[in-house]
Amino acid sequence: MKEIKAYVRIAVLGDVVQALRGGGFRCMTIIDVSGLGNLVDPNEWKYSMEFVQKMSKLAKIELACRDEDAAKVVDIIRRYGCTHQSGDGIIFVYNVERAVKIKTGEEGEYILQT
Repeated sequence: MKEIKAYVRIAVLGDVVQALRGGGFRCMTIIDVSGLGNLVDPNEWKYSMEFVQKMSKLAKIELACRDEDAAKVVDIIRRYGCTHQSGDGIIFVYNVERAVKIKTGEEGEYILQT
């Protein structure tokens, strides 16, 4: 199993999520985040008093999938998240050792999209 974390522009979030859902990836978490450093969009940045530097608002998408689906997820996020501008974001792919459904105690990759 893989966990994918992607940081994308708020402006493309709807397109990315719709494309992921269309690709069969229905279960994901969306988090409102602030990006610093290379994640800052030079056209959309604001000065943050909290972080005392330039920052941009981003969306973080987290989802888990089967190993063989990871490349498809990355491709969807790249295709629909790319604006060809600085600050388009980053995708990280991690190995997942174990997944357990809290309600039933079921384990394994088949619980990921149910």
